[in-house]
Amino acid sequence: MTWTTRLFSLLVTIFGDTDTFTLQQVYATCVGAMSYHYPNNNHVEQKLCQTLQQLEEVGIIVFTRDGVPCTRSEGEGVYQWVK
Repeated sequence: MTWTTRLFSLLVTIFGDTDTFTLQQVYATCVGAMSYHYPNNNHVEQKLCQTLQQLEEVGIIVFTRDGVPCTRSEGEGVYQWVK
């Protein structure tokens, strides 16, 4: 299983019944599992961000603030599943 498919599987399992989730929630729930599966990766949080960005690029999730798509550089927001 690739990093991306493993993270996607975790996200669906953990957040599949919710409309939105935050980066902090992803860190809190996925860092441990991803570190376990990829013990040689010393930059798990950075890789999580990169993979979330890839999931955005393929249209699985979108980063929003007040329900409007935005970039992470525009401030706090949430990830939302694309339906």
